[in-house]
Amino acid sequence: MDKGIEILAIDDDPLMIRFLEKALSKLGVGFYASNQAQSGVETFREKSETVTIVLLDLSLSDQPWTKTVDQLLEIRKDVKIVISSGSIVEDQTYFVDKRIFAQLPKPFSIPELQKLIESTI
Repeated sequence: MDKGIEILAIDDDPLMIRFLEKALSKLGVGFYASNQAQSGVETFREKSETVTIVLLDLSLSDQPWTKTVDQLLEIRKDVKIVISSGSIVEDQTYFVDKRIFAQLPKPFSIPELQKLIESTI
């Protein structure tokens, strides 16, 4: 896989972060993680020139996902935002939100993750 790809995961599940870290390492993809929306936005601000995909959990406690998407796109309009969730979320507007590149329901496999990454190249 292209070594120039970097992913930022904004997810409060430590098991998901560990899974992504191992999976992306095997795929040769750079990886950053944050367990809260605000710190994720700050990480993206610092790494915005190199991060290709932001994998965003819908159920973060510090702010709504829509606000996080707004903040990420203010920093860089062409970032690919992928929504990821393992539960039914009350606010399902992400299905029709044109700013969202894709959805990746949890749990997902390494091949599903690889296919998503390849679709961004």
